[in-house]
Amino acid sequence: MQLEKIALSKKYAAAFLNLFMNQLNDEDIKKFETAETFLKKNRRNIFFLRFPSIDASLKQKVLNLIFEKFQINPILFKLTDLLKSKKRLFLLRETIKQICIIYKRRKNIIDFNISSSHQLNEHQKKVIQEFLEHNTKKNITSSYKINPNLIAGIRLQSNELLWEYSIQKKLRLLNKELTN
Repeated sequence: MQLEKIALSKKYAAAFLNLFMNQLNDEDIKKFETAETFLKKNRRNIFFLRFPSIDASLKQKVLNLIFEKFQINPILFKLTDLLKSKKRLFLLRETIKQICIIYKRRKNIIDFNISSSHQLNEHQKKVIQEFLEHNTKKNITSSYKINPNLIAGIRLQSNELLWEYSIQKKLRLLNKELTN
């Protein structure tokens, strides 16, 4: 069932983007991602959206509040209206997730989480950005955090790629070599 749900959500997402891609921007997608994370974290609290016995106007009020909170592009209401009319509102979170994935694929964007053992300055961030763009041939969006466990190093990670250069990695490799 989960695979069928994902496959159906992908179809809705692709159709939505075929119609409205030119009315969305990267900032809209970031807001979609934030809303999708909220829906995922609160899936038990919004489970009632699945019940046909719950009044449609109450469901709409909840969606309006969520969309307002995250300043979601109103174009997404077209999707929620369609999902409601087909009694598939339970696909909303997964469809929003798939919209973000497909949008980024079509725009040649890849997200990286960059962890370093220390605070990076703007020049270092620019060098990393250029390295990632050169090696992936994609547009890069990145978020940065400090991870003291890296021990004088850096870790660049996306959903598909990982680059790490750190003493921690060298210690892991040495340990693996010694234990084999």
